[in-house]
Amino acid sequence: MGPGAFRQRFESLLQKVDLVTFDVFDTALVRGVARPQGVFLQLAIEARASGILSPDLLERVDFIQARIRAETEARRHAWETSGWVEIRLEEIHARLAADLKLDESSAQALMSLEQRIELAHGLRNPFVGGLFDLAKDAGKRLGFISDMYLDERLVASLLEQAGYGDYEFLLVSSSGRETKASGSLYKRVLASQKIVSRQWLHVGDNLDSDVRRARELGIHALHYEKCETRIKSHSGMARQRRMLSPDQKVTEARLFRSIATGLSASRYFSSPDAKAPNGHSGQDFWTDWGYRHAGPLLAGFGSWIVHEVSRQAFRDVYFLSRDGYLIKQVVDRMLRAGFGAGQSVRTHYLYASRRAFNLAAIEKLDDDSQDFLVSGTSRMTPRQFLARIDIDIDRHLDAVAAVGFPSPDEVVEGALGYGRLRALLRELEDIVLERAQSELGALDRYFREEGLLDGGQTAIVDLGWHGTLQNAMAGLIRRMGATTQLTGYYMGTFPAAKRYADRGQEMHGYLCEEGKPVVMHAAIRTSVELFEWIFSAPHGSVCNFRSGTAGVEPVFAEFAFESERWEAASAMQAGALRFVDDYIGLWQGLSLPDVPPAEALRSFHAALAHPTPEEARRLGHLQHAEGFGSVAVPRYIAKPPGSIWNPLSYPRLVRGYRATFWRPGYKRNLLGKLSP
Repeated sequence: MGPGAFRQRFESLLQKVDLVTFDVFDTALVRGVARPQGVFLQLAIEARASGILSPDLLERVDFIQARIRAETEARRHAWETSGWVEIRLEEIHARLAADLKLDESSAQALMSLEQRIELAHGLRNPFVGGLFDLAKDAGKRLGFISDMYLDERLVASLLEQAGYGDYEFLLVSSSGRETKASGSLYKRVLASQKIVSRQWLHVGDNLDSDVRRARELGIHALHYEKCETRIKSHSGMARQRRMLSPDQKVTEARLFRSIATGLSASRYFSSPDAKAPNGHSGQDFWTDWGYRHAGPLLAGFGSWIVHEVSRQAFRDVYFLSRDGYLIKQVVDRMLRAGFGAGQSVRTHYLYASRRAFNLAAIEKLDDDSQDFLVSGTSRMTPRQFLARIDIDIDRHLDAVAAVGFPSPDEVVEGALGYGRLRALLRELEDIVLERAQSELGALDRYFREEGLLDGGQTAIVDLGWHGTLQNAMAGLIRRMGATTQLTGYYMGTFPAAKRYADRGQEMHGYLCEEGKPVVMHAAIRTSVELFEWIFSAPHGSVCNFRSGTAGVEPVFAEFAFESERWEAASAMQAGALRFVDDYIGLWQGLSLPDVPPAEALRSFHAALAHPTPEEARRLGHLQHAEGFGSVAVPRYIAKPPGSIWNPLSYPRLVRGYRATFWRPGYKRNLLGKLSP
């Protein structure tokens, strides 16, 4: 069908009929899983968590296959003994209980649990819901018919919570043992509703029972291709299959993949008329991209934090700016929903930065301090390096000359240049230490105001990498006379963090810890800068602190390029948080499971490793400035500085590739210029 063809066909037929009916599952309603068996995966996880099924039993038995087999056997038995073509949920669970040797109480609890999970998965199909509203506004009679083993009351509850109202009837095959597949359910509607077939339009996803069988009876029928089918053919799914491959025998991994696919399918692939340019729907690119790629990563990271801080019974959790801005929202949503320790955990947003904490923490100009002060890959001058810590180099030109710099504005390059820069810092050691001491006082007051110096065990959450910020915080807290012990929770920590762990800093990583497993560390290194962009915040980086009318307040560094960067990030984050909300909704009243890190990362890593042309262009044309303080040298994430068709640009292109923040995106953008 062409653009809008399905809706146009529906509107055309709508004018000819009096009655419009819809199939329920995979049509009017969509589940938040890729396939219906995903519900059985969730059932197994929750049954284990709630004690209905023992871990020992689930290790010995493939529960999903047992549930499928119980349904098959129940159908065979119903046909052979009674000639019934439909069964009921209680008949399935009676067979399942016999196979698993469950007592009556456990069997009833397991069936009730499946009903609760089905209720959680009753999501309104936005496209079909629009057709329903269109028919209602046209004054048509409305009904739902479904071949389903769930009882009619439960299906009615599902439709009600999904916003379907003002329909005349609902017929579910489990009630009267009549089905669409046999044609008997259609005949029942024709008789009970006193309508002729040509005045009836039915919409459903099953080609046989919803379309062919209806048309045999003269009923107008439209085939709605289910979301699951459309997303399977999407190019983004193919690239995900090439990515990280965790053990698919792990139930949690299988379930999360099913949920991530199912939620994306139901939200962005519900319309047969939708266009997906370059692998994305016609809706806002950033919101769509955030839902499908950043959302699963946030759901996994947030679940891990909630579980960790709850297990350790932390009273206070501090999310460090700016990276903690987004993840705090995720964790707060999960805590409000009743997961983990719930309201017993207090979350705080703590303004923090490498510049503000590491500088104030300097007591002597040792190797660690110098490593921090000269860090970064941007090409900068001695003037810019000192400006980052608010030292005016023009007052120290004699020291500049003494270490061998011809000019304070000469770009620092190579071992010789950085050797001179370190020598300059040593020449100015007293000035550097004075600067550090001057910033310590305001930071002391800020820590006290925020309760960081109250003692006890405290958790901090940040994106992570090298552990320098936690090490600086711990040193500052000791200097301020407090006994507070910090435990850090991070998206990941790199090998360099080991030196701080060896000194007693307790740090934990979700994706990787001290660079292990190596495959996860490598996945992050595909583009550390795009990980950091995901966790952007609506304020600049913190330079230092000052006393204000309402207490100590942060001083921000503001750069012109940040507004465009944040505009894209805020739309992306809105989509990601929408995924988190949808994910939480599938677990309301249940036990939020751990999400295997490789599954949480899968979709995002696939987009980074194998970007579409549009992804490469949009993400690659964002700007990023690594480093700290009020001095920034922004560079494009992955924008080649010339055309591959111009041989004179080759040296610049090679240098650009070596220095780019995102090599797969750079290559894709470069190849995108192959058309002269």
